[in-house]
Amino acid sequence: MQVAVLGAGLQGSCVAMELASAGISVDLFDKNDRCMSQASAQNEGKIHLGYLYA
Repeated sequence: MQVAVLGAGLQGSCVAMELASAGISVDLFDKNDRCMSQASAQNEGKIHLGYLYA
């Protein structure tokens, strides 16, 4: 099996690593030349779980 993961941020990189560790061939694609170089690199040390409404 071969899988393509679009986006090399935190989530995409984690998914690609888990699939690869399970023996699945993975191609990781991102518009930038480095993984986790945009929002995942500048996240104030937090993992954003989505918007919260009170």
